[in-house]
Amino acid sequence: MQTIAELPEYLRRAEKLLGDNEGSEVIEMSEAYKSIKSGLEQAIAHAKNEPIQAVVHDFGPMDVKSIRRKVGMTQNEFASSFGISLGTLRHWERGDRKPRGPARVLLSVLDSDPESVLNALKS
Repeated sequence: MQTIAELPEYLRRAEKLLGDNEGSEVIEMSEAYKSIKSGLEQAIAHAKNEPIQAVVHDFGPMDVKSIRRKVGMTQNEFASSFGISLGTLRHWERGDRKPRGPARVLLSVLDSDPESVLNALKS
C-alpha cells in the first residue's frame, strides 16, 4: 500500500504517460485522470491539515428528544414514522449513541422545518 508521501510521485508518472499520447481515448482518460488527480490532491492536503476546497458540514450536538417532542410524537410514533428502531431512538435520546449519516440529516431537517417533513410523510 502506498503512503500519502508517495502519491505525488505516482501522479507525476501518470501525467507523463498520459501527456505523450493523442486521440479521443486519451482525451477521455486525461479528463478522468484530471478528476482523480484533483481528488488525490485534496486528500493529500486534508491529510496534511491544509485547507481544502471541499465543503465539510459539521453538525453540532443534537437533542433528539427535543426534536421528537417538537413534532409532538411519542417514542413509538416517532420511531415508526421515520423507520427507526425504538431501541435506537432510546439510545439517541439517552445520549448512549449518536445518529449518523442520513438519520442525522433527517433529524436536522426535522428540527429546522418539521412542518415540511411531516407534510411530505402525509403525501
